[in-house]
Parts: sequence; structure tokens; C-alpha cells
Amino acid sequence: MSDRDSMMFVRYGRSYHLKIETAQDLDRILELNEAHWVATGAPVDTLGCDPFFLSHVDSDRNGRILCYEVKDAIRWLNDVLRDRRGVTDRRTSLRLGAIDT
Repeated sequence: MSDRDSMMFVRYGRSYHLKIETAQDLDRILELNEAHWVATGAPVDTLGCDPFFLSHVDSDRNGRILCYEVKDAIRWLNDVLRDRRGVTDRRTSLRLGAIDT
């Protein structure tokens, strides 16, 4: 990994978090050793996110989202998107042409 492609960490409170701003930053999560994750799992009902979305990320339906499920969701996103600019642009919707059909 070159310096340009290196991971950027930002301090929030007492800990450092991976800075995620682009689709490429999401890919870096796949490389991040779980020992460096702030948490390796989180109860679904504590996350302020769309429950329908969370139900798909929680693939084993145990009420917790674990590291491997986050990584699986990123891999799925990479598989289905032809154009990931919508992720980087922080759009709330995607162009149909961005989906690899």
C-alpha cells in the first residue's frame, strides 16, 4: 500500500477511528486487522440507522453486527456497483446505471 493509499485515523475522544470518506476508504476496512477495530460487534438496536438496512447487514439475524458482516456488506457493495462515485459523493440514492446488472 503506497502512502497515498494509506489508512487515515482520526482521534475522537480517547480513541482513534478509521476516517471513511470515499469508496476506497471502505475497501481499506477489508484490510484492517480486527484488533484495531474500536468494537468487533454491536447490538443492532443500539445503532441509529434504517432497520431494514441493518437487517441485511446482520446476515445471521442474531441481533448483532459483527466485523465479518461489515466486511461482507462492503464486498457485496463492491460486487453490485459498477460505478462507486455515489458512495464517495455521499448521495442518498444511486443512478440505475451505477448498478452492475
